[in-house]
Amino acid sequence: MPAQAKENTPEGAAAFVDHYIQVLNYASKTGDVTELSHLSDSSCSGCQKYIKLYRDTYAEGGSFSGGEWSPGEMKLDFGEPETYVTTTVAISESKYTDSHGVSSIEPASSARVSFGIAGDPWVVTQAGLGEPK
Repeated sequence: MPAQAKENTPEGAAAFVDHYIQVLNYASKTGDVTELSHLSDSSCSGCQKYIKLYRDTYAEGGSFSGGEWSPGEMKLDFGEPETYVTTTVAISESKYTDSHGVSSIEPASSARVSFGIAGDPWVVTQAGLGEPK
């Protein structure tokens, strides 16, 4: 994790979310959810859905390729007890292959995604589409 992503500052919050997205991309390519789990609060239902999806897909012999998230400009609402970071992610074309070798392809797209982060060190407490709630 970059040193700046550990700072409890607006810049640190943005750097942390950027790092989290990189870890999410890694988990989708490998099924290794160790770091993603470490950076995600157990109460974050959006986080836990991705962790379960990647862990279970690879454990059952499936895989993902492509589908990388690239964050755009980040909008921050820095505060206590949570800081909210919202960005539009560009998502590259992705291919999902299930345990039987059947593949499906999703075209490139984009989505508005919000993250709630809290703690020292930061963890993601909320993740979802759209603006924070």
